[in-house]
Amino acid sequence: MYKTIAVTLAKCSALVFFLFVPLLARASCPSYEPNICQIPPAPYTLGYAVTQNTSISLASQGPNPLTKVQGEVLGITVPRVSTTEVCEQPGYEVYYYDPDAESCFPYYYQGPYTYYGTGSSTAQPTGSAVIQQNGTTVGTVAIGSATSNYSFTTPPVNAIGNINFVAQFTGSCCGFTSATSNTLIVWSNGNFGFTLADYNAPALPATLPNGMVTYNGSIAQFMQFGDFNGDGKTDYAWIPQNGDGRWLIAYSTGTGFTVPDYNLPALPATLSNGMVTYNGSVPQFMHVGDFNGDGKTDYAWIPQNGDGRLLIAYSTGTGFTVPDYNAPALPATLPNGMVTYNGSIRHFMQLGDFNGDGKTDYAWIPQNGDGRLLIAYSTGTGFTVPDYNAPALPATLPNGMVVYNGSVPQFMQLGDFNGDGKTDYAWIPQNGDGRWLVGFAITPTP
Repeated sequence: MYKTIAVTLAKCSALVFFLFVPLLARASCPSYEPNICQIPPAPYTLGYAVTQNTSISLASQGPNPLTKVQGEVLGITVPRVSTTEVCEQPGYEVYYYDPDAESCFPYYYQGPYTYYGTGSSTAQPTGSAVIQQNGTTVGTVAIGSATSNYSFTTPPVNAIGNINFVAQFTGSCCGFTSATSNTLIVWSNGNFGFTLADYNAPALPATLPNGMVTYNGSIAQFMQFGDFNGDGKTDYAWIPQNGDGRWLIAYSTGTGFTVPDYNLPALPATLSNGMVTYNGSVPQFMHVGDFNGDGKTDYAWIPQNGDGRLLIAYSTGTGFTVPDYNAPALPATLPNGMVTYNGSIRHFMQLGDFNGDGKTDYAWIPQNGDGRLLIAYSTGTGFTVPDYNAPALPATLPNGMVVYNGSVPQFMQLGDFNGDGKTDYAWIPQNGDGRWLVGFAITPTP
């Protein structure tokens, strides 16, 4: 005859198992009650088991990725650890009593069991982490409890090297003892504002394979910088000093520049009608800007052998479009005969986004005008033609102060001085006493 004994695990998900033991006469077994040979008390343990391992991640808490300049701030993040409810029972034996032998004998063995419940929780590892640079400990920082991911920051080590963190967790949480971060390469060195370039590994060599040089020391405007492919990195465009006038672009790779093929220029030296794509006589007649607002830098110029009309070569990401000379972005003259350029004073021709639409506009004081400032707004395919009698700024203020400075052109500057996204104009009047004035851009009425 047997008696059924039901054992239920407390705080676990309705787990019940049954043991069948013989129902015998009163007897005596070591360590058990004398009435029957019973199982020992079950030492159930309720706790939490880790279901997601933890690791620490290392990253820049300032610019990310690191900008290779002094002053970076490093940090690590220790994620919270997920746990689930678990009940554990060790193994045990069941005995039966043999009255003839007057002794207990093993009858049944129950192995250890682990049961997972429905409860879950999260916990935050605590402890400390050492900061290592090139394998050498250079500092220590504590990891504290938090209700969310915990992170800390510390100034970078003042030397170039590989930085990582090695954490030692306390035993109060989660059963973890240690973790090591990924390695972060730190470029900051604490002594210079830039990394030290290797002269033998230049960003761009001095010459192309065909002997064309990668610079132009004769005319500064034959070297221009901009994001010509719209990838967020500044590229380099130039007309080689020993070349025939064609434009080349070396695109930035992030660690240097691509080497262009001289026979595949970004823009040929001449258009189909013989107009050149440069102006070495009046270099200020060459400009770069995003004239169609697509995020790529375009090129605008008045050809050296032209009649004054302004052309735009729009960036394609791999070069420039070739404009039609008979469909210029801006004609050489306005209907009243005022020219759309100024070859006498460079600062009398300026570029900016004067209406805040993301496209580069063109402002100028006509060379044959009376000093009034005009703006030709970019349409994405050219420029609007302004009314000379409705200038962006008259030639003089009511008190007679002029709105320009031809004597000291650098006293005329552009910028967004009120932060509204539109380019404004600041100047010291040529006939003034030195005070700065600002003309704030006003969005034109359609």
